[in-house]
Amino acid sequence: MKDLLPSFVHRPLQTSWPTAVFLSGILAFASPFSFSAQEITGKQAIKGSSPGDSVWVTPRSRFDANFLQRIFLGQGHRDLWETPVQVQILDLDQFAGGLTAFQRGGGLQTPSIRLRARDGLVYTFRSLDKDASRALDPELRGSLAEKFAQDFVSALLPYGALIVDRIQEAAGVLHATPTLALMPEDSRLGEFNEDFAGVLGWIQLRADEGPDGEPGFAGSEDVKGSEPFMEDLEDSPGNRPNSAAYLKARLLDCLVGDWDRHPDQWLWAGFPEGPGGEDTRYEPVPRDRDWALAELDGLKMLVTQIPWPHDVGFGFEYPSAFRLTWTGRVRDRRLLPELTCPEWAAVARELVTSLPDSVIEEAVGRLPPSHFEAVGPEIIRALKNRRDNLMAFAREFYILQAEAVDIRGTDEDDLVILERLPGDLLKVTIFAAKADGSRGYPYFDRTFSGEETEEVRVYLHGGDDEARIQEW
Repeated sequence: MKDLLPSFVHRPLQTSWPTAVFLSGILAFASPFSFSAQEITGKQAIKGSSPGDSVWVTPRSRFDANFLQRIFLGQGHRDLWETPVQVQILDLDQFAGGLTAFQRGGGLQTPSIRLRARDGLVYTFRSLDKDASRALDPELRGSLAEKFAQDFVSALLPYGALIVDRIQEAAGVLHATPTLALMPEDSRLGEFNEDFAGVLGWIQLRADEGPDGEPGFAGSEDVKGSEPFMEDLEDSPGNRPNSAAYLKARLLDCLVGDWDRHPDQWLWAGFPEGPGGEDTRYEPVPRDRDWALAELDGLKMLVTQIPWPHDVGFGFEYPSAFRLTWTGRVRDRRLLPELTCPEWAAVARELVTSLPDSVIEEAVGRLPPSHFEAVGPEIIRALKNRRDNLMAFAREFYILQAEAVDIRGTDEDDLVILERLPGDLLKVTIFAAKADGSRGYPYFDRTFSGEETEEVRVYLHGGDDEARIQEW
């Protein structure tokens, strides 16, 4: 099966020694030309300015490249990273009622801190700039491989998150809204002043549990990261994902070309369900839209796609579903099997309907004027074309998932019924078994067609499980 490939947790630009040798070979061509030697700090001059002031800042002017470098390494959006924009200095005394920094964030490439508001809610501030060296093996830092990886950041659309935020809002995808701001030098930053004062970045509410037992993000009961969320799914059949909502979020990922959807890019908001609220329905909360709408080009892309098939840029047409969904394939295979082809089509159609031309134009219009003038019309045309072809792409994505299907049980007692039906059909039902061994309620129920699916694999975990095969 072409999609039965090794499963691992993807870390963007994380590089081992074999890949370092590969990168060094690539850079043998580029090394004669000078890279910017400017230190990676991402700070802006803020002396003489006060919180609340609007100031002109440059996202990051360290992606200078000569003609040959641009041919080989790509044009990307390097010119936009050097285009000044007007930004407001964050007022830590007033924003969200007052914020105080208390913890450094755990981003792999993006420096971040967490700040607590007076009402107990937590906000996250993430630098707009990235430090690719943080994702490299320590032995590679300061090498040509680091320079190459750092130059990849020039492909990012600096303010693409503003566009994606409006699209997610229109599509009904649960998310936190980012606000662009310049961090001031302030006593509320405490020990983080040295690293974050003068940094341009995004501040947004952190999807988290509520303080003092109050409802959490979007009224949820609790919010989990990807690993504990997956553990919850195995613990009990009462813990279920909203697979349709996850599919919509994944199709939106593909619409905006966001290939970077590793586990840390998701949180999961739990909402009580059932007669007594004993069950939990988990809603996906995508975050970190840095690689959405990125421009990955240049001759380097002819070779980097070999070790990194997921490195695909945003353009007028979709790349293959295999490459565009690569980093999310582990969760896709865990969370999407219960959805049938008609259900996929319904979700895709709903997403298309929610994004008329006016929404796309408004979303792209959120870019700063100078950035919109440079790339806005082109992005609008590309988004409209990708929206118009989303149904066909969703079909390709579905076929990729349907060829071989993984179904997973729980650590409780499960009863699996596999029924062979006429017409080369296989019906798979998983019941939460009762204490007396009888069938409880079915938490998985789907019929597969041999025309689409070559193999169905059912994984049973802990508990006193039973599997029955029934022939027609």
